[in-house]
Amino acid sequence: MNFCHSLRSMVKEIWRPPDHGVIKLNFDASFLKEERLAATAVLARDFIGEIVGAETYLFKDVADAFVAEARACERALIFSSMMCFRRLVVEGNSLTVIKNVKKKEEDKSVLRPITHHIYNLGMLFDEVSYLAVPRLVNEAAPL
Repeated sequence: MNFCHSLRSMVKEIWRPPDHGVIKLNFDASFLKEERLAATAVLARDFIGEIVGAETYLFKDVADAFVAEARACERALIFSSMMCFRRLVVEGNSLTVIKNVKKKEEDKSVLRPITHHIYNLGMLFDEVSYLAVPRLVNEAAPL
């Protein structure tokens, strides 16, 4: 058994499908500092692990990698709304973004306008939970 096959097997054991009727969204972002560009990706899977939707999106004039990750989370909810998903588990590997989305109190973070928008978008759904997952799980979920 080669390394890639072992890695895929391990990740499939780590990545868990959501409950029946829930869509799991994994989001991620790539950031190019010099160009101030971010490419975001969202992958949606159902309770049996089948891919039910995917999206990529390009953002210009992005300040840093944290903003890129926050924009990716935001796009996951916008995408979910367009797809008419109602119950969501939103997973990303940016603990900073996930913590900021879950915060109830106001703060002065540069992410706050985006995470506040994410919070408001979340109100459109019947159920939304946010989870920070290790990069290995988030990157390999599409395998």
